[in-house]
Amino acid sequence: MRRDAQAGHAQSLLGALIAHEDWGLSDAEKLACLGAYVSLPGHPEAQPMAKALVDQGTIRFKTPPTPGQLEAAKPAMLKILERVQGARP
Repeated sequence: MRRDAQAGHAQSLLGALIAHEDWGLSDAEKLACLGAYVSLPGHPEAQPMAKALVDQGTIRFKTPPTPGQLEAAKPAMLKILERVQGARP
């Protein structure tokens, strides 16, 4: 799952966001996946889906993300999105 999420596969990004904590994803990884998921080109459903999952408490973080954590996750999110763009014909 982690490899496919890092490659920008939409369902794997979503899976990473809702994965049980036993998967061992850090909040930073989840924030990067969340940012990439809602920014995926060609997936207009991603943003409302992520919002609904956050509102329902399905996407959980150990502590609410701070602006600093969001900014720190940005480079990893951008790498995921670069991989998506590199994979497109």
